[in-house]
Amino acid sequence: MHAKQLFPRCLVAFWGLGLLTGGGTAAEPVLRPDGPNEVKFEPAEARFVRFVIHAGTGSEPCLDELEVYGPEGKQNLALAAQGAKASTSSCLPGYPIHQIAHLNDGQYILVSHAPLHHFGLFVIDRYGNRELLYLDPAIGSMAPTPLRPVPRPPVLAEAPAAAADGELGEFVVGDVYRGLEPQVERGKVKYLRVCEELRSNLEQLPDGRYKEEYPPFQDYYAAPTHRLSGPHGWPSFVAKGVHGLVPVTADGSAHFFAPAGRVLYFQVLDENLNELQRMRSVVQLQPGERRSCIGCHEDRRSAPPPARALAARSEPSHLQPPAWGPGPFSYQRVVQPVWDARCVRCHNAADKQNLNLTGVLDVEQIPASYRTLIAQGWVHYFSYSWGLTHHKAAPLSFGTLQSKLRTVLDGEHYEVRLTPDERHRIKCWIDLNCPLWPDYLFRPDRPTLASDTR
Repeated sequence: MHAKQLFPRCLVAFWGLGLLTGGGTAAEPVLRPDGPNEVKFEPAEARFVRFVIHAGTGSEPCLDELEVYGPEGKQNLALAAQGAKASTSSCLPGYPIHQIAHLNDGQYILVSHAPLHHFGLFVIDRYGNRELLYLDPAIGSMAPTPLRPVPRPPVLAEAPAAAADGELGEFVVGDVYRGLEPQVERGKVKYLRVCEELRSNLEQLPDGRYKEEYPPFQDYYAAPTHRLSGPHGWPSFVAKGVHGLVPVTADGSAHFFAPAGRVLYFQVLDENLNELQRMRSVVQLQPGERRSCIGCHEDRRSAPPPARALAARSEPSHLQPPAWGPGPFSYQRVVQPVWDARCVRCHNAADKQNLNLTGVLDVEQIPASYRTLIAQGWVHYFSYSWGLTHHKAAPLSFGTLQSKLRTVLDGEHYEVRLTPDERHRIKCWIDLNCPLWPDYLFRPDRPTLASDTR
């Protein structure tokens, strides 16, 4: 190894146990073949470092990697990248991997490895020699990542004052038709609805700890799926909320404020507030954060539109809350009053067609109207049943537009015609995937009155 440096220490990894000498200036230790070996000697200024292997234990000794360090011990002086040159008395012929260039190319690999069914961090070379760097007996260590100094990242611009009140973030949608065409023609989308999947808070115990188990857990669902299902499977057992509508401009763009710290998703609606497509993933905002998306279920490899969206050229819109108020959606508070005012005179427990739309609760705390609509398949929804293989749903293939109830909603039924607000209440419930309750209260503890108006 050619260099003119002070050499006090070497690291050597090789196959075959043997003796190694350093030209008389170092001890002659027995080296191990199962990991790197360190040989220390007095610092000396030299142009060469020579190693001699006197004997092996049966197989032919073979050096895999050689490192040489100076007094500071921070930099490998034997690296070919540093100008050091290696030579040897012989190489095993006929094998491309056995080349002198590999002796000091510094090619080690940092890995997570489990030799005894417990992962630790190891450094290995190309031949599989390994050295343990770290092993926690209590928990496996995965994905080792070398760290190095990096430049400080740029400082982002401050959020605008209108979005920095600790409650709101900002969204820009470039073009909702990217992903909707050709099923949805341009000009058909008029609104975007901002919805929320409500979280289930942990129950705090008297000693301050939180409850860890909730058996029977299905009794905490926002719909009693273990007590009621229909031809479309289970309705949503996740409680839902609605924050409001935002207009979609002629080019398909939208620009609006939305609540921060919530689990949000969007729906695109036509002029009659029918859902055309639904975002089936979720998105979140931090206070003052700005986020954007290209379209609605567009190809992930798509690029943003080349022109700036119309909606992005103006200030963000504030959401238009529904007439019944924003927040958690309760079927009994929002939808049942429509049946009470318009339908129960005919559709009650005495209905010969078994269309009972009253709010009377059965022994399972389920309103008669909810059981009728779900069990008899009057409304369409995505099934929340366990074990299903989900897929990207085509626009116009679900929800209100595919519900048998739609003909009654948009038309006239025995001279009964719903108001726009009444239709909106029912369509919104269907397109939220038909949740029953606005929370995760334990079902046996729910009120037993005919209507829960919370």
